[in-house]
Amino acid sequence: MTVRKRRATDRRVRKTDARLHDALMSLIHDKKYESIAVRDILDRADVGRSTFYAHFRDKDDLLTTGICEALQSIRSTAAASDPFAWFSLAIFEHIHRHRLEGKAAPVEGRRAIHSRLQRTIEELITEDIVRRFTRRRVGPMTAELAVKHVASSFILVLNWWLEAAAARNPREADALFRALVIPVFADLAVTQQTPGR
Repeated sequence: MTVRKRRATDRRVRKTDARLHDALMSLIHDKKYESIAVRDILDRADVGRSTFYAHFRDKDDLLTTGICEALQSIRSTAAASDPFAWFSLAIFEHIHRHRLEGKAAPVEGRRAIHSRLQRTIEELITEDIVRRFTRRRVGPMTAELAVKHVASSFILVLNWWLEAAAARNPREADALFRALVIPVFADLAVTQQTPGR
């Protein structure tokens, strides 16, 4: 998957996309992700097949695009000041709101969402990480491994928070995630600036 640039679209297209995304998310609450057919999404969104395929390849593309657009919206305001964990608190807060409203995805649906979320995070943070660490390898860590570490650690904490630590608020979950990943980048930054390397 390659992260798409946010599409500059007219209001009707945005409205249709939103209906399709909402339909998919509501279906994820009703049945296993694997058993959801594009026809189910079209029926629930009241959108025609040709309209769907004009914008999306399949339901995976629809799900990934929705995740990507949400993350890019967060990124536009947060990434400059927080290059490695800009997405974390916003996602925890979003999920917390859905839980309070009784709209949290069931476990089966979560797996599909989280696997695509992890890949999208990897793609969105790669450029920042590589740019900040101009050499691909700094000490024992490569930029590619650092990217994997951030994205997989986030999903690890997210799943733990959803399954075992529901009483913790989003800020506590965000702090735990940051405790796992920020020291890695602090060490890398120090290593990179060491003279003679």
